[in-house]
Amino acid sequence: MAHAQLTSVSTTFGSNSGGTNLIRRYSFTCEEKSIKPSTLRSQEDWYIRHRGIFTNRFILKLVLGCLALQLLPTLVIQYYSQNFALYPQVQTGNCVTGWEFIPVYTTSLIYVFILCPIMIIQLHGFNDVYGIKHELMSDFVVGSIAFLLYAIFAVSPSLKNVIKVFPAAHWSVLALMVSHIFSIVIPTIQAIRSSTEEELNDNNPEFECILEDPEKFEVFQKFCVSNFTVETTRFYERCIKFRTRAERMNLDQKTDKTLILDGELITEIQSIYEMFIAPSAAFPIQIDRATARQIAKDIFSGTITLEIFDLAVYEVRQQMLSMSFSQFSSLNASQSSS
Repeated sequence: MAHAQLTSVSTTFGSNSGGTNLIRRYSFTCEEKSIKPSTLRSQEDWYIRHRGIFTNRFILKLVLGCLALQLLPTLVIQYYSQNFALYPQVQTGNCVTGWEFIPVYTTSLIYVFILCPIMIIQLHGFNDVYGIKHELMSDFVVGSIAFLLYAIFAVSPSLKNVIKVFPAAHWSVLALMVSHIFSIVIPTIQAIRSSTEEELNDNNPEFECILEDPEKFEVFQKFCVSNFTVETTRFYERCIKFRTRAERMNLDQKTDKTLILDGELITEIQSIYEMFIAPSAAFPIQIDRATARQIAKDIFSGTITLEIFDLAVYEVRQQMLSMSFSQFSSLNASQSSS
C-alpha cells in the first residue's frame, strides 16, 4: 500500500534555531471521523497528465508568447502610422480612435466575450487553496467591465466633455488597482492572519491523525489534488519514507548527524530535490527561498546529511495545516451535518 509506512512514523525531525523540535511526536488517540472519499472531486489523472502547464518554465513561455503577439502588431502600426509612430505627429481631438486601434479593440473583444466566458465556465466547481480561482474570476469580471466602460467613453460623442475630466483610459487604471487589491493586498492580509493561526493551532490532534492514518491520508491527498496542493502531501510522504528508511539503516549511529548514506539513499535525496525543489521541478513546493538554496547547496557540494529536508518538511507541514487542512476540515464538517 502506498502509505503503509506512515503508520509507523515516530521520527522526531531536527530542531530549529530556538531548539524546539520541528516535527514532534504526538501521543493522543485518533477519533474516528466520517470522511467520505466518494464526495471529493479528484482530478488526479488530469492533473498528473497536464502538470507541465503549471511549471514556471511553461508559464514563462506563455507570457513571452503573449508579449510577442502584442509586440508584432505594435511594431507594424508604428511603422505605418504617423499618429502613433516612434516620432508621431501632434494630434488634437479624440486620440483613442482610428485604424491603429483595430488590433487593440479586436483582442479586447476576444478577451471579454470569448476567453473570459470560457475560463469562467472551466473554473466553475474548482476551489484551489491559494485563492487563484477567485483572483482570476475577479480579474475577468473587473477587466470586462473596465473595457466596456473604456469603449463607451472613448467612442461616445455625448461624453466628450466628461472625458476631459475623467479620460477613458482611467478605467484601465481603476481595473489595475482592483486587480492589485485582489492579487496582492488581500493575499498578504490572509498570509499574516494564517501565520498567526499557525502559532495558535500548531498542535491539531485531528490533523496529526490524518498524517498517521494511511486511509485518511489517502483521502486528504485526493482532496489536495482537487485543490491543486497535492505536491505538499507527495513531498511530505516521500520525506517521511526516506527518513524512516534511513534511520533503520543507521540504528547504531542515531547521535551522529553525518550518518552514512549509501548510494541508494543519495539517489532518493536527489530524486526528491529534482521533483519538488529544483527550479524545473514537476511538483514545486512553496518553501522559503533560503531553505531551498541551502538544500541545493548541500546536494551540489556533497555535504548531504539525514536532516537535509527537515526544515522544508516543517514548512510544508505548516502549509498543509493552515491551508489545505482548514478547507478539508470544513468540507468534512459540512458533509457530516448534511
